[in-house]
Amino acid sequence: MTASPPLSHPPKRKKHFLVMALLFMAIGGGLIALFLGRLTFLGEFLPSTSGITNNQPDAQINMVVTYKMREPLEVVLNSGNDNRVYLKLKLSFKLGREQDLPFIVNLEPVIRDSLITYLQELRPEELEGSRGMFLLREEMLFRVNKITSAVRVSDVYITDIQLQ
Repeated sequence: MTASPPLSHPPKRKKHFLVMALLFMAIGGGLIALFLGRLTFLGEFLPSTSGITNNQPDAQINMVVTYKMREPLEVVLNSGNDNRVYLKLKLSFKLGREQDLPFIVNLEPVIRDSLITYLQELRPEELEGSRGMFLLREEMLFRVNKITSAVRVSDVYITDIQLQ
C-alpha cells in the first residue's frame, strides 16, 4: 500500500484572506472615524454641501433677520356658542436676507388680512397644547409664504399670545 500525501491548505490562501480582512477593517475604521469627526483634517478634501465655508466670520453665519409686526393680531375665535373667546397674537417673521425687510413691510396689511381671516375660523380647542401651537405656526407660515412668494419667510415666531 502506498501512502497518500497529507492534505493541507495552501498557506497563500490563508495569508490572502488575512490581508483582505485587515484591509477591510482599516478602511471601515477610517470611514467610521471620518464620519464621527475624528479625522477632521480629511474634511477639507471632501465636498461641502452646507454652503458655509470656514473662511466666513462667525457674525455672518449666525446672523438672523427678523421682522416684528407693528401691531398684534386681535380676533374673536369661532367658539360655536354665545361665549366670546378673544385671541391676541404678537408675531415676528424670520427672513433669509436683510434686503427682504422692505418687501415684508409693504405686504404687512395683506399678511394681516390673511392671518386674521384664518384665525377667526379657529376654535379655542384647536389652540390647546403644544400640538395646537405647532399647527398654528405651520399654517401661518404657509399663508405668509403664499403671500410673499418672492421672499421666503423661514419661520414664524409667536412672541406673545393671550387667550381670554
